[in-house]
Amino acid sequence: MLPGIFFIIFGIIAILRDLIFRVVLSADSIEVHNLVSTRVLRRDEILGRRLVQTRGAQIIRLMPQGGQRPVGVPLILKTDSAFSEWMDTIPDLDAQDPL
Repeated sequence: MLPGIFFIIFGIIAILRDLIFRVVLSADSIEVHNLVSTRVLRRDEILGRRLVQTRGAQIIRLMPQGGQRPVGVPLILKTDSAFSEWMDTIPDLDAQDPL
């Protein structure tokens, strides 16, 4: 019975996390809101972006300059052309330089 209760609790937490998670873009920053926190990263603080595969989902990981922690944006979110245009202005750190 106890494993069933934990399963239900974790399911509720997962649903709440998905309902509350959102990304807000402005001209000079990105905000990533989740269940317990909000991360804000200014565009001039972003070194570049990487595409990372985790647990069956892809994440755009925005790599900040300095010692800050990267900000992740899961690609399971519904995106639009404004999101794509904003991300296209961030350098792709995965792209290889031609020799």
